[in-house]
Amino acid sequence: MKPSTDEAAKGIHELFMQSGAFSEEEAREIAFHLTDWIDNLVSFADYLENPRAVEGDRAMDVILKFLAHAPNHLHAAAERALNLE
Repeated sequence: MKPSTDEAAKGIHELFMQSGAFSEEEAREIAFHLTDWIDNLVSFADYLENPRAVEGDRAMDVILKFLAHAPNHLHAAAERALNLE
């Protein structure tokens, strides 16, 4: 089941706003960086659940798209959420 990107982003945004430690912009950026790659995550999780169901080039495509998209977003979210900048 694919999660709703909009609902997930809204929930993350609200959590960070409720903490009182983040500005509107910071909360919005964190939510964006934690949800922009949901499609890649779902495809990769599906692959991990049943790797034999995804063959050859398609499996490599799923893995490479996840690796290309997720790490930079996770790093950006961590920098903002953990004040690592």
